[in-house]
Amino acid sequence: FLFAFGMPRLAQHMAAHSQLVPQIFAPLAIVAAWSFVRRPRHGALAMMLLLLLLQKATAIYTGWFLLLGFAVAAPLALASVEHLRQLGRYLRRGWLVALLIILAWGLAKILLLYPYLVASRGFEGWGQQYIANTLPRWHSYLRPAPDTLWWPVLQHLSHDDGNRIELHLFIGAGWLPFLILAVVAVAWGRTPWTSAGRPDAPSADPPPSATGLRHLVIVLLAVAALLTLASFRLPTGHSPWWHLHKLIPGGDAIRSVSRIWSITYLFALVGTAVGVSVWLREVRKSQRGLRRLLLAGACMFAGLAVVEQVRWHDGPSRHSHFDAQVAETLANLEQLELGRGEAFFLFPPPAPVGTATSEHDVNQAHMIAMWVSLRSGMPTVNGYSARAPAGYPADRTVPPAPVIVDWVQDRTGRPPALLELQPIESAHDRP
Repeated sequence: FLFAFGMPRLAQHMAAHSQLVPQIFAPLAIVAAWSFVRRPRHGALAMMLLLLLLQKATAIYTGWFLLLGFAVAAPLALASVEHLRQLGRYLRRGWLVALLIILAWGLAKILLLYPYLVASRGFEGWGQQYIANTLPRWHSYLRPAPDTLWWPVLQHLSHDDGNRIELHLFIGAGWLPFLILAVVAVAWGRTPWTSAGRPDAPSADPPPSATGLRHLVIVLLAVAALLTLASFRLPTGHSPWWHLHKLIPGGDAIRSVSRIWSITYLFALVGTAVGVSVWLREVRKSQRGLRRLLLAGACMFAGLAVVEQVRWHDGPSRHSHFDAQVAETLANLEQLELGRGEAFFLFPPPAPVGTATSEHDVNQAHMIAMWVSLRSGMPTVNGYSARAPAGYPADRTVPPAPVIVDWVQDRTGRPPALLELQPIESAHDRP
């Protein structure tokens, strides 16, 4: 629940970056990877690589971060002598098939990224000065979404983050007791109540399954911690990310580094869940009172974790207002009766006399135009992105109508249809 509907996702992706929402393949990739580590097989290897590819296809940002997390996790997962021996036996027996699977995955990845690489030709990557604004600070992970339970208390800790929506990374405090339980379950070896006699009596060696689960918890939590530390911006302005930025292929194309939260929280939450399951399964079933007490406490903190995610003043009116603007623009577009393949451009509402059009209105027009394009099947010139196409006559602003017409006509041979976004009053606009 926290991974799918946590505050960072609702504050960032649902509001302004909905293209990053699809992450269904990321948790499944972790399951497939652990299945391969425990028992190396061709099917598990192929499934893991397929899920990594699908995640990159659905959201290239999170796919890249997930692959980075796997690169960090691989040596940690294979640190176990037993797992390393199993991998060695697997490669001696089926190295050729494994190589073919990896080559097929690499080819599929190249084909997937080829249009992106062509479009990015000549792009030298984002500079450090631009990326620095998106690097998380330590207090970014204490910055909740506005209008949530913790916002009045914690909003003052991150005053120097500005209004960057990417730096609302707090996911709540309700899951922290579970994280502590997971760490204790791993560090203690076994819970202090599993041994007969006194709580501090020595315990027998844990079963292999419990040992394997502890190893999984260590790997997942370690990856989450390392990725978090690697992306931190220190008070001096330095960051370990500057080294990854240039060394890792594709690193210089990552503009908003703070989006790494989606993968760090994924590894941390899965590791926490597995660690808590290890704790609970090792409490003797005969100790029903203790077991019930632990489950009651877990339910209480789980309920708190859910309540923390609610945005109290973000009702459906804002979304209905956006949908109404999409419907109105779509109706206006249909009245133009454009031919097949003809493009359109949507201008934001005119600004009051003597003022410039706000960035919010510009971005809103871009978002509405893209939804109208998807629903109508008509191409739009609008686009919401940090990078404009080569030769585009404006950088995240709206150029004058004649400039847009000339630019499109030079590339398509015909001018675009021009529309203006009509303001519709919403509940948030009323006094």
